[in-house]
Amino acid sequence: MSEREDFTGKPNLKVLEFSHCGHKFKGSNWYDLKVVEGAAKVEQNGLLLSFDDRMSRDMRKPFFDLEVTVDQKKHRLEVFFFGTAWVLDFFGL
Repeated sequence: MSEREDFTGKPNLKVLEFSHCGHKFKGSNWYDLKVVEGAAKVEQNGLLLSFDDRMSRDMRKPFFDLEVTVDQKKHRLEVFFFGTAWVLDFFGL
């Protein structure tokens, strides 16, 4: 399993999971400020949708801005990080 897939044992690991219409979504992120490393990912039903290891970003914009399909309908999934807090927007297109 690659480092992109497995965050087990990473420092300051945060995980957020939710379900929508039988689909399971999972967002994970970790960081280590001592060595200035970290990463975040979003999964749908166990499949990696997106991965990013940027340590800085514009907090006014979503960290992930994804188009996902649930029951043959497209939806937009936006993920914001504010310190250790997550905000998710999930809406139909």
